[in-house]
Amino acid sequence: MGSLNWSLVFQLGQFLVVSGIGVYLYLEKKNDKTNERMDALESKQELRSDELLERISDVEGQLKQSPTHHDMGELHNKINSVSETSKEMKGQLGSMDMLLRMILNRITERGLS
Repeated sequence: MGSLNWSLVFQLGQFLVVSGIGVYLYLEKKNDKTNERMDALESKQELRSDELLERISDVEGQLKQSPTHHDMGELHNKINSVSETSKEMKGQLGSMDMLLRMILNRITERGLS
């Protein structure tokens, strides 16, 4: 083994360099595919987030138009006011009914004269 076979060493070196380049190109190509997938996923996610932002803004717009707690309190007070008024009217109608019956009883007892 005193003499070194330079052609074998050269071929071995060449094999290692070419193999290294092959591994590098494989990893680089794999990285490109990963980047393509990530870009596709990112664009899909951007579309989804845009859609979600649009839906959220629609909901916020509808919430701005919906009645507040204060509005509901005012509505409750108005309903109570209408209820009280209708009770008063019911009492007045009952009084008018009794008065009309009394008048009709007097008319039937005494006549129209």
